[in-house]
Amino acid sequence: MPFTLEPSYDDNPRLQDLVVRLRAYLADELIPYEREHGITAETKLDRTTLEHVWKRSAELGFYGISLPPSSAARA
Repeated sequence: MPFTLEPSYDDNPRLQDLVVRLRAYLADELIPYEREHGITAETKLDRTTLEHVWKRSAELGFYGISLPPSSAARA
């Protein structure tokens, strides 16, 4: 096994898929969105911006990811 600084999820395909999709969302959508709108760590976000991110993350299956699958809030 080659040395890597990134964790390997090869033994867990479901987790590997999640990591790949989440990284793609961050790199391809969320970071460009932040740059386009001048969002920084200090930016106070308005509800419209938050709703955009919430909606898109839900579409991709990331919203409520920390909740158990049986949770109604995760649906």
